[in-house]
Amino acid sequence: MTNNTQLPNEKKTWLDLIEEATKIKSTVANEEKKLATQFIIKKCGITVDFSRQNINSKILKKLIFLAEDSQLKQKMLEFYSTKNKATFSHTVLRAGKKSPILENQIKGEVEYELEKFLFFADQLRSSKILGWRNNPIKNVVVLGLGGSVLGPKFATEALKSNDNSKMINLFFVSNPDCCYFNEILQKLKPSETLFLIQSKSFKTPEILILKNYARRWMLTQGCSNSDLKKHFSVVTANLAKSRSEGYLENYTFRIWDWIRGRFSVWSSMGLPLAISIGTKKFREFLNGAKEMDDHFLNTDFSLNLPILSALISLWNRSFLNIPSYVVATYSSKLDQLVTYLQQLDMESLGKNVHTNGELCQFKTGQIVWGGPGIEGQHAYFQLLHQGKEIIPIDFYGLKESSCVDKSNDLYSAFMLSSLKAQADALFFGDKKNNFFGNRPSTIFCLDEITPQTLGSLLSMQEHKIFVLACIWNINPFDQPGVELGKKLLLKRFEGKIE
Repeated sequence: MTNNTQLPNEKKTWLDLIEEATKIKSTVANEEKKLATQFIIKKCGITVDFSRQNINSKILKKLIFLAEDSQLKQKMLEFYSTKNKATFSHTVLRAGKKSPILENQIKGEVEYELEKFLFFADQLRSSKILGWRNNPIKNVVVLGLGGSVLGPKFATEALKSNDNSKMINLFFVSNPDCCYFNEILQKLKPSETLFLIQSKSFKTPEILILKNYARRWMLTQGCSNSDLKKHFSVVTANLAKSRSEGYLENYTFRIWDWIRGRFSVWSSMGLPLAISIGTKKFREFLNGAKEMDDHFLNTDFSLNLPILSALISLWNRSFLNIPSYVVATYSSKLDQLVTYLQQLDMESLGKNVHTNGELCQFKTGQIVWGGPGIEGQHAYFQLLHQGKEIIPIDFYGLKESSCVDKSNDLYSAFMLSSLKAQADALFFGDKKNNFFGNRPSTIFCLDEITPQTLGSLLSMQEHKIFVLACIWNINPFDQPGVELGKKLLLKRFEGKIE
């Protein structure tokens, strides 16, 4: 194994892959080109088809060797088995009571918080949480930004139930201009509304502005100062501040400093999802993530979905020098996926410094963009087919429709066929009409959207990011650029926002 201090681009395999990239760039797809079935893998209710990527078995073997040479397996085991509380992995949040990797103290803390916020969610769903006029809370307005809400918002939209028997109306507000916020408030009864503040630091200025706006609205609607506490709940790591402001203890939920926002949907930050789908389904969501965790830890690199996803991205970014990729979704249930992945990917991997402090001498991170595939076909797909830059696409679709009308097989078949038609057109092209093909894509197809499969999908994406960070030797768990902007903003508004 190569010395761990050696930078990635200094390794012989890295240099070999640069040479392979030069060769494959000159390859032109033709009608006889076969889709390699060995690049299609199914696990955890998700089928991933890498066969339309500009890669071959020889290159894949070299990429796997590079991962091994980067001591990936050792880093994976360290990430899961750490005894250092400051660097606990977010995966402990879904490890379960019987996990051998958890110390008793943290195991107890994690389980306590899980039970606490799930109980609160079920109390809300059962109309047992009352407002100032003893009316059951029917509306929850989530005030959060970035990692505090992007994961929960995506998962909530994806798993939104058609059963209205225990439906709580959920709203997510992030923009402090308060225009959208005010539109929502005009539709709500104050005595039936709870504001859920999701802020790890409890210092994010945008959230403090929204919190104060909500407090003023409640007071102008007739709520007394003493009754305000019935209408605010908090998820934070800054328990000292939440206590000093008088929030009810059983309405306050803890998140730990070692959990980064974009990896926090499994924690108390997942409370909006638990409110939406209930305790049983939230545990299924955790179990789905745990199933993918086990696959990631125990499966050979050549059949490992998160690792293969990462190696494909590594190939496209570091060797083919492709600066962006598209996320195209073919189910309305997945429409929020792109914003979730934008933060997970770009905030984690948008770094120019190695963990040893040296500047990176190669490209890291990719721009993530896209949206609903059907709309994209009539907007930006023309650029994907014939633009001068090659842009890879990650397609996401469903084998089974998530519609209420399960008899509508045409919908499901049409969406999936539309996805595959685009993937084939991009890959094979039509040389007679100046479509040269070789436009790479990966298809992620879920058997159906359930809490279990969605948990597995999000877990897979997290592990992909971790693998890339290990190979590039960068820290995926900080965001100094974000913190710098926040620091400058707070300095300008010092003393004006509480």
